Parts: sequence; C-alpha cells; structure tokens
Amino acid sequence: MSWEIPPYHSDSSYPESYYANSVSNSRKSKTLKGSLETDVCIIGAGFTGLSTAIFLAERGFRIIVLEGAKIGWGASGRNGGQAINGFSGSIDSIRNLLGNGSAQLAHEMFEEGVRLIEYLMEKYAIECDYKHGNLALALTARQARRLEREVNERQQKNQGDFAYLDQDSLAGHIGSQLYCGGYIDRKSGHLHPLKLALGEAGVLEQLGGVIFENTPALAINELPGKVEIKVPEGRICCSKLVLGCNGYLNLKGHRVSRQILPVFSEIVATEPLPDELAREVMPSDSSAFDVRFLPDYYRLSADKRMLFGSSTDYGRPGKYQTGSRSLARMHKVFPVLENAGIDFAWRGKFAVTLNRLPQLGTIGSRIYYGHGYCGHGVNCSHLFGKLLSEAIEGNTERFDIFAKMPQRKFPGGRHLRIPLTMVGAHFYQARDWLGF
Repeated sequence: MSWEIPPYHSDSSYPESYYANSVSNSRKSKTLKGSLETDVCIIGAGFTGLSTAIFLAERGFRIIVLEGAKIGWGASGRNGGQAINGFSGSIDSIRNLLGNGSAQLAHEMFEEGVRLIEYLMEKYAIECDYKHGNLALALTARQARRLEREVNERQQKNQGDFAYLDQDSLAGHIGSQLYCGGYIDRKSGHLHPLKLALGEAGVLEQLGGVIFENTPALAINELPGKVEIKVPEGRICCSKLVLGCNGYLNLKGHRVSRQILPVFSEIVATEPLPDELAREVMPSDSSAFDVRFLPDYYRLSADKRMLFGSSTDYGRPGKYQTGSRSLARMHKVFPVLENAGIDFAWRGKFAVTLNRLPQLGTIGSRIYYGHGYCGHGVNCSHLFGKLLSEAIEGNTERFDIFAKMPQRKFPGGRHLRIPLTMVGAHFYQARDWLGF
C-alpha cells in the first residue's frame, strides 16, 4: 500500500509568537539527503513524536525523526502550555465502550502524562518554566455543581490532588468576578511548550536519535518486511513507522485523516505585568481554563505576561485579525488588563475527534499513529508516546485500550464535514450560553 502526504506549510520558520521569541536555540538543524535505514522512523517532531522517540531510544532502538518544518513548529510549540491531568473524554465513556477492565487501566493512567513530563525534566535537566497548579472554572451554578461532583468522585477514587473552590475561595487564585466556582488540581501545571520540545529534541540526540528538520515526508510505501518513506532528496527504510502529526496529519486516501478535525485556537501575550498587577489577576500563579465547549485558557508566563487563549474556529481560520477574539475575552475576564499592551498574537491548530477521546491505532502491521487530544495535548501526547513505545516493543495491553475504541470519521465527506461540525459546535455553544 502507498499513500501520498501533501505539504502542510509553505514556510519552515517558526510563527511569530511569545514562545518563539523567548527561546535560545543554538542547535544546528539538518536535512536528509540520501538513503538511510533505521529501526523506527517517526514523522513529526512535536510532543508525540519526540516522547515516543525518547522512550524507544532509552530502550536501545535506532530512531530517526522527520520534521517538515522545525522542532515544535505545530501545536507543540505554540499551545497554551497547560499540562492537565486526564483526557478530554471521560473514564465512564471508556467503561461504556470497553468495560470495567479497560476503564480501570485508563483510570491508572490519569496522571501518567504529567508525571512523564516531570520525569523527563528531572532526569535530563530540561528547563521549561514549569509551575504547579491548574484551575477549572465555572461560569454558571450548574457548571459549578458539576465540578463539585467531579471533585468528590476523584477524591473518593483517590485520583489526583483536587480541592473544590466556591466563589469566595476562588479569590485566592484568580482576580476575576466572572466565575462562581471551580477546583484546583495541584498535580497539574503549566510550562513553556517550545522550551520543552527543544529540550526533548536535545535529549533524543544525546541518546543517539537523529532529527531531520525541513524534511517533509512526501509518501509512504508499505513493502514486504519494511516501510519506505520518501522525502524530497532521499528516503528512509524502517521496520516501524510512527505518525505523530496530530492536527497536521493528511494521509491522502486513508480514512485516518478523516477521523480528526483541526480546530484553530489563538493566544495573545501582554507586555510583562508589574508584580502587583500580576498578583492581582493570578494570586496563586496557577494556569486556568473555563469549562465551556470552546473555553478560555490562560496563565502567567515566567516573566509575568498574561498569555490568554481561546478556541475559535473548526476546520479553517476565520476572517478576522489574529488575537482579536482572545483580547476581547481577556478584557471581559480581567477588566483591569484593558490598558495592558499586547506584544504578541498568534494562532495554530490542534485536532479533535468525534467522541472527544484521543486515538491510537495501526495501519497494517508496521505503521502506528497517535493523535486527537482535543485540547489535552501536552499531557496526552507524552502518555501516548509511552504507549506507542510499549506497543512497538510488543506490549500492546495499554495501547489496545485506545486502539480498540470506535474511531469514527466526521460525517459529510470531504466537502461537508467542516460545515456539519460547525453546526454541532454551535449547538454546544448555545448550551453554554443557556448555562448548561
């Protein structure tokens, strides 16, 4: 079998963002010219690809990573930086689909993604501005009651380190009058995602892995006993291939590309805030998100900028100035920031799935994929990197929990799936407006 991979960008430089402007990257990138062989080839130098590569390299596998642009060029290097425990979908959804045994295994993985990030930071001395604490926030009484039930259930299951916060208690964590309740997850946190991606790339190279940037995969051929990946000036032959492309995956002619849909999100970064103002808006220096279908999410950076993001459009970016929606939302949440200068505004895309659960799977016997994190990519990509590495080594027990779940295509085919999905998104937004 063979599949073409259309190019996904026209410029390999990093998009203008606070993250790209606050890293020091002295590594020399290289492109692939010629033919190579390896044990495992990974397409995509984001968190899925890099974490999979590291966990395999630690076990002695020969690894080559292909990146069409630069390390962390996609969502991994320009996201909200929130490392939040758990999945976008619920453990109950997994129980309903696969039974109690699979649900229990998924429950045991609830905190693993964040713990894997901490393992890599500590073992390999990766500096990425990591801070503890994440807030989930309710804008309605109904949402607040739901969050309180969630905290009670997790405390009963001894899951994480959560505390419910009523409106008065929230004042110690966030300087906004918009919310009526929420919880703090002390075992989640936030970080500088591009620093983490570049740090992980350095770790992989220390372990003997090779990364080729500006080297897009153009086609994949599954041959007897191996997989061939064609690039502009060469090819790679490998025993196993991993697709770590997430929202940028486009495997022409295969249904896997239609199992996910890109969602565009944008972030604005203010100028560095005075210490007193930074303490006023985020007293506990946690990251935060609200629990609407298309949420606001925000945090303070290491140099005390407010990084404020919002999910905006399904399928394609809208025709409006980048950052305008996030800026309007930031002023609603924090009126005190109306006079704060904006130094950066950028956008990017992540992938959602129809059932809001992330996807693992195989194509044939030698090609693996992991994607569709639905806004939980920092955490889930590292968990999936571990599960992919286990499956390639031959232990598929945990991998199969996600691989066995139904992976439905978005309805509407090539031309209608985006309009139909937008109709669904508007339905859930209407529920938010009505207070559900």
